[in-house]
Amino acid sequence: MNTEAMIALTHFKILLAHETGQRFGIEQFVSDKNHARQILSAAEDSDQEKLILAALKLRELLALWPEAEAVSVPVAAAASVTAQKKYVTSLR
Repeated sequence: MNTEAMIALTHFKILLAHETGQRFGIEQFVSDKNHARQILSAAEDSDQEKLILAALKLRELLALWPEAEAVSVPVAAAASVTAQKKYVTSLR
């Protein structure tokens, strides 16, 4: 973790404790991404603008954006889409 991320994390921890009274351990925050995402989400639901901005900055620095769920496409549907795309343009 770089210096900028550590400073942002420390700033966020202090703001969170001051504004909401919620405390967390830095070691667990850094090692458990799901735990970190939960804390950041709770902070983003706050009414405090400074806390929200600190949480967003920390998300950006540590790449803790919510994970997108993978969409599974049935094999038959994927094959039909591929077959349809073969003849989209003419050969001329």
